[in-house]
This record gives sequence, C-alpha cells and structure tokens, in this order.
Amino acid sequence: MTISFLTTSFPRYEGDYAGNFILKIACGIAKLGAQVEIVAPDTQDASPLSLPPEISLTRFKYFFPRSAQKVAYGTGIANRLKQKRWSLFQIPFLFLAFIIATLRSSRKSQVLHAFWSLAGIVSVVVSLIKPKPIVITLWGSDIFFLKTPILSTIFKSILERADVIICENQHFKNQLTKLSNNNIFVIPNGIDLEQFKPRDKLSARATLKLPENKLIILSTGSLTKNKGHKYLIHALSDLLQTRDDIHLCIVGSGEEHESLAYEIKELNLDRKIDLVGSVSNEMIATWLNAADIFVLPSLHEGTPNSLLEAMATGLPSVASATGGIPEIIDDGSNGFLVTPANSKEIKAKLSQLIESSELRDRLGTQARLKLESDFGSWEVQAKQLHGIYQELLNKTELPHNSMTNSMDASFKVLTVYYKHKPGGFCKRLQMKINAYLEQGWKVHYVAVELFPYKHPNLIPHILPTPFKNHNTLLFWIYFFTLAPWFTAWVAYREKVQLISIFSLAYACLCAPAKWITGSPILTFIRTMKEKREFTFGNYTIIYRLKRLLDKFGIAISDSLVANSESIKTELTELGETKVPIIYNNITESKLDRPEQRKEILKEFGLQEESFLVVTTGLLIARKNIQCLIRAFAKVDSNKAVLLIIGEGPLLKTLQDLVKQLGLKDRVIFTGWREDVMKILPGCDLFVFPSYLEGLSNSLLEAMACGLPCLVSDIPENAEIITPPQQRFPADQDETLSAMIDEVLHSSEKLEFLHNSTLEDRKRYIFNWEKKITAIAEEVVNRH
Repeated sequence: MTISFLTTSFPRYEGDYAGNFILKIACGIAKLGAQVEIVAPDTQDASPLSLPPEISLTRFKYFFPRSAQKVAYGTGIANRLKQKRWSLFQIPFLFLAFIIATLRSSRKSQVLHAFWSLAGIVSVVVSLIKPKPIVITLWGSDIFFLKTPILSTIFKSILERADVIICENQHFKNQLTKLSNNNIFVIPNGIDLEQFKPRDKLSARATLKLPENKLIILSTGSLTKNKGHKYLIHALSDLLQTRDDIHLCIVGSGEEHESLAYEIKELNLDRKIDLVGSVSNEMIATWLNAADIFVLPSLHEGTPNSLLEAMATGLPSVASATGGIPEIIDDGSNGFLVTPANSKEIKAKLSQLIESSELRDRLGTQARLKLESDFGSWEVQAKQLHGIYQELLNKTELPHNSMTNSMDASFKVLTVYYKHKPGGFCKRLQMKINAYLEQGWKVHYVAVELFPYKHPNLIPHILPTPFKNHNTLLFWIYFFTLAPWFTAWVAYREKVQLISIFSLAYACLCAPAKWITGSPILTFIRTMKEKREFTFGNYTIIYRLKRLLDKFGIAISDSLVANSESIKTELTELGETKVPIIYNNITESKLDRPEQRKEILKEFGLQEESFLVVTTGLLIARKNIQCLIRAFAKVDSNKAVLLIIGEGPLLKTLQDLVKQLGLKDRVIFTGWREDVMKILPGCDLFVFPSYLEGLSNSLLEAMACGLPCLVSDIPENAEIITPPQQRFPADQDETLSAMIDEVLHSSEKLEFLHNSTLEDRKRYIFNWEKKITAIAEEVVNRH
C-alpha cells in the first residue's frame, strides 16, 4: 500500500514543531508496512530530514527566488496572507506547483490523503486527472471557509468530492454533517504519552534556568490574535502587580509579538512576563514539566495539540470553551473552562488554582487520566487510518461522478465575462445566453457583477473584487489571477458540460476549468484588435505577449468559431485551419421612420430640415471618431447635425475637439442609449470610421434600420458593405467630408446608398441563435 500525504505544513528541519504530528502519523503508517509519500511546500529555512526508508518527502518550490516564498508555514497561511497581502498573488503559483508535484510524486500511490482544505483542493484536482480515493483531514480552523461565499462554495465542493472526511472532534463533525452526507469519521488527535508525561519539575526548571520558588503559568502556541494572549495578560495584570511569586511564560512566535511586548511594557510587567519565542518540539515537554498551570485563552479552536500535551504532562489547565475543547475538559473535574475573550473569568479560575496546590494536583491527575483513557498514541491513530485506506482500496468503484453528454434540460453551460457593459460584445453575449436558455439549458455565468437580466436557468457566480474601477491595471491583475481558479471551481462544483466563451483571452482563463472538468471549450471570436501596425515601442512587447496568449487560446479550445472572413484569416495565420464562420445576424426594423424622426427632432430641439448624421459605439481611439468630427467640420452645410451615441474615455477629448472646431451647435453627444434602435430609423446617414473592428454590431444595427452607410475601408467593414463607393480610407477626413457633402446635396446618391444597404443586409438576416446552439451540440457530441 502506498499513500500520498498532501500538506501545507511539515517539519522544516530536525526538531521543528510545524506539522510535526503529520510526520508522526506517517511514521505510524510506515510501521504498518505502507509506503508514505509526503508532498509539502518548500521554504527558505528547510533542510534535509532524517526519515525512515518507507517515507519519501517532496518539497516543491512555488515562487522565485526561494526567499520570496511567503505563503506557507510561520503562523499559517491565513495569517500570512493578512500580514503580507501581496503574497495573495503567490496562491495560484502555490496551487499549480502543488498539483504538479503531487502528480509526479503520487504515480504509484493508491490513496491521496490531504491535510487541511487547501491540500484538499489539490487532492480533488489530482484525482480528476488520475482517479484515486481521497481522504481529507480537516481541523476546526477549516470551518472558517464558510465565512465568505467563494470559500464556502470551495469548502462544500471539497466535502462532496472526498471519499472520506476525518475531523478531530464531535463538535466539528456536527458542523460538517450539515454540509455533507459523505463518510465523516472522528479520529481524535494522537498524543505521544511517553514524550508528554509528568517528570521532575526542578530538573526541568534547572534546564530552562527558571526560578525554583515561583509559581509558573505557561501558555504555548502561535502569537496570533486568535490565540487570545492579551486576555491572559490582562487577567494576570493585577495579580502580578501585587505578587512576586508568580511568573508567566508565553512560548511561541507570530505577528502579535510586538503588540504583546508593548502591552507588557505598558503594564510594567516585563520582569514578570516572558515572551520566550519559538522552541523545538523536544523542548515543549520540558517547558510543560517546568510549569504549574497551563492556560489556553483562544478565541477559536479545534482540538488543540498544545492543550492535549499539557494535560498529558499532568498540568491543570484553564482553556476557552470553544470548538472541541469542551469535549476534552470536564469543567471543574480535569480543568477549567472559561468564556472566550473574558479576562475576568480567566482571572477567577487562575486565582483558585494559584491559591490551592491541592486543586492543582487533583485537576492535573485527572487530566492525565483523561488523556490515557480517551486519546491514544499516534500509532493508534495510524492504525485507524490504515483501516480506512484498506477499506477504500477494497471497493471496486469510486464514488466520483462522470460527465454526461446528454443535451436535455439538465445540460449545463459555463460562460465567463468580467461584467456586462454597453456595446456590441455584450449584446452578442446576451444573445448567446438567451439562445442557450431557450433550449432549456442551465447557463452558469461568471463575472464580477450581476448580469442585468434574470432567468430561472441563468445562474450568476460573482467573483468579489475590492476594485470599484474595473479599468485599472490592478483590477486586471487581480481578475486574471483569481478568475481562472474561481471559474474552475464553479465548473467543477456545478459539473458543467460545455464551456462557451467569447475571445481567446477568456479561453486561456478557462483552461483550469477544462482540465478539472474535462468539458470542451467552444470559443467564439468576434474581434482580434491587437495588430502589429497599431503597436509602438513597449506596446510591441504587449502585442507579442497577446499573440502568445492567442496561440494558447487556440490550443486550449476544442472548437473555434469566427464571425468574419478576416478573423478566420488571422486564425489561420496563428495555425488554426478549420474554422467555421457564423456571421452576426440582424433583424429588420419595422419602426415608422417619420414618427421616429419627429421624436428625435423634438428631443434635441432640431429643425425639420436638419440632416441627421449618426454614429454609435464606444468612445475609444480605434473607433476613430476624431476623423469623423474633423470631416464634419468641413461639410458645407449648416443643416447637417452629427449625433454621437456612446460613452468612453475619449469623451472629454472629443468634446474639446468639437469646441475647438466651432461645432458645439452641430454635434450632439447623447451618451449611451438603450433606445438606439429607435433613434437610428429617424436619422439620414450612418458613418462608421473605425480603424479596427470585428463584424460590427453597430454597423449591422444601422443596416437593420435601412440607413444609408459610409464606412472606413477596413477588411471587416468591406465584408459587410460591398460597394467600394461607400468606403473611405480611415485616415482621410477630407475624403469622408467630400462623401458626406455629396450625399447631403444629392438625393440620387442617398437613394443609391439606401438601396445598396438593403441589398447587403439580406446576407445577415437569419436565425443566429439556432446556428450557435447547433454548433454547441456538435462540439459536445464530438467530445
């Protein structure tokens, strides 16, 4: 039997206390004849350990340089992330390195045993790639995953996928049972009753150079807020001020060291309270034997080893009534329980123990008996685990769910986009979602904001973000760091059968979701904006990086769909030869043009004879609105009015240009309009001057309304507007101005543009939704 132990904490060097109990369990399993392969994160101060031949250790590096690996060890992952927020960005690297290391080291293993939730996630991912039974040991601290929606979802998914869950006390099991019906076993922490037993107090004090004639109160554990040491200090402050025969020693290290040291100094107790710092595992027993009373004032706990070790040493204890501690301490019989964060109760219980050596002896004796009767050695725990492993291996089938490819109402699709916003991209995304919903499919939508439309089968999954502005570099770093893993968990939890997204960048983002679920990725590509001729200086590097991402997106996608010949040509250049085309479609507008025109003239206070030129879209550089405004300034007619429908970062720049050219009375910025399809029919001419474009929804909407169109002469526009007389060079405002002038003064020219628009739009009147659902079914069935 070969077992893989996955853990985020393991002794870094001989005598280290971090994850020492995992080493003890591994040694117990090895004594039963099993091979144990341990996978744990590397750290700067790690050194080789002397291990039995049956145990192998893989320490994986997850960041460079080695000294920058700051996520694991110390005071624990959660506390480290709070201390060093920037280390949050190491989490994806830790996950990926952990998964790769586990895949390599666990080739021969038959069971994956993960310790803590993070390792549990890794075990689930690895088991999907290489199916193996999963055992996950959770502690009380893991229950705090339920505090936020994302972590709660992850935690519940872990519980659902594990074959066996092990917890340390009945209190924790009761909480887990509310979340999962999986096999949950209570196996109390083991304790080395030989290492931790009553020994000569004076000898221990001599070793530690502690005074023989003082009553020593001891607390051990990491110096974190959760351990509640400040409540212990406040509880003892009055007693220590008036008595010289009491001394408090706090053993451990952590981020609260400076705060506690300052508080001790402020209370003038620095001669009566020692912050000892970290000590080796072997020395913990010596410290316990040197003490008279043990205190554990934690705010939250599971079944703390520090308390078990103190009780095994025969110490009377005062501990917080939280987590599994009430299962260990019978209040007043083998120790005292106090309310967490209550200095008065701690002081009262300690006063009783300080004043009565008989009470201390009685509680200490009963504490040792409790440990001997209810808590076995690590070898006993190892035997229990070995039995669980054997039972799992005896099963012929593992309880992992397989994906079904049926396309009925239970079919689940995942789509991702950071947020819904005005523009053709999200209109087309909405159409795709509606098409899937009409088939009765469930659509899981991942974003940072809620989708503005509701449907019983549209299930949003919101990735929380601290950034209100979604156009900053920090937001995009945050989004593309966390979104892949969040998306993967959504896909895994919901058991989606198809990942359907727009753009190759989002295909890259969905790669972990594909690897975890095995679901195919269907990528619709409507535009590829980054082109070499529009990149300069440092942007050339960005361009090349994006092209690399494009290539990866192509590689990870199971099927690509272009929406134009020009996009298909670019994909071919990147190595993809079989690309179907599904053009964007349009629906012919049936609105009454004269009536709509009256509404526009009334809203904007325009004259009946006004000639309305309109353009729509985001106000960004590649839309080339500056060219249109400069061209409009040269139009020889005061009756021409330009409506610019849209919003964007260039709004102020464009408004300044209009003012500079003296066009304030002839150019109207409407902002973004939801009723654009009511405005377009009432206009006279649509102009679309983009430098770069996909198959534009803005242009197609104008054609749907039968508007005469003038467009920039780029490949994507030429696919839609075929007559060359309707196209102008994107950088020549004089040519555009002359074309507008001609239309303005020639009813024949205007009629020609109108008729050619009606002819060109015939190719785009079809059932787009039917085509995209058909290709989705084809991809799933082929997969």
